[in-house]
Amino acid sequence: EIFHDQEQANEILPDRHGDRLVCPSVAPVGSHIPVKTCKTARQMEGDQREAQKFIQDRQNVQFKSGS
Repeated sequence: EIFHDQEQANEILPDRHGDRLVCPSVAPVGSHIPVKTCKTARQMEGDQREAQKFIQDRQNVQFKSGS
């Protein structure tokens, strides 16, 4: 019965990957004291995409201005 329940849970979990709560402890810039911040996996992936887009946009601006 436990094996059957585990199989059902394994079928459901991949569909809800983005809803998984992730709580890393990270020390903010200028501090040595880590702070735990919780977000869903989907939010963290979105933040990462936005950061990469920001960096690419900045590189494009610098390339066009010749700096």
